[in-house]
Amino acid sequence: MKSNKNLNIPSILDNTPKECRLDVAFSLLTPLQQEIMRIFLEKKSALSIFQVRKKLIERWFEELQKEMKKIEPEINHPDNIPVVLFSENHYPGSMVLSKKSLQECISKYNVRESEHRKEGEKSLMTLKEKILKEIGVPVPVYSKVEHELNSMVTIGLLITIPTGERKIKSLYALNPEFISKVTQNAR
Repeated sequence: MKSNKNLNIPSILDNTPKECRLDVAFSLLTPLQQEIMRIFLEKKSALSIFQVRKKLIERWFEELQKEMKKIEPEINHPDNIPVVLFSENHYPGSMVLSKKSLQECISKYNVRESEHRKEGEKSLMTLKEKILKEIGVPVPVYSKVEHELNSMVTIGLLITIPTGERKIKSLYALNPEFISKVTQNAR
């Protein structure tokens, strides 16, 4: 297979049956790129690097909360019962925590949430990121997300849209050529 610098996923999809194209595209991506791609496919809008990173943190934290809600009714289970977070084939990969450590993370968040909410959205996001890191989730830094987005532009999945703003130099969006090839209505 060609190196990532020469890879153009939309052109590879030309010879792939329509119903398999999205799966083929995903199979050529790293787990983090797959997570980023899911965000773009769900949002269907252009996003900045900060917005992509924020959405990654929100998704992982929601998963953490979802698992906690699943085990809350199971009061009779011991505290050392293993709880599996995340799917093995999704970034950051499968993680196993004890019920007790998961409860500690959620209670830590619940105690601090109101004060961080008062300080603003950025403070709340920082709290979520800190809790995720405490349990071992490798939350990518801004530059890592930027690198992954630029790689996805290089391979033809995303395009960049200059904003002209000083803080947000450009937005990233799904490449229309890629979208036309993975949708069932594509010609």
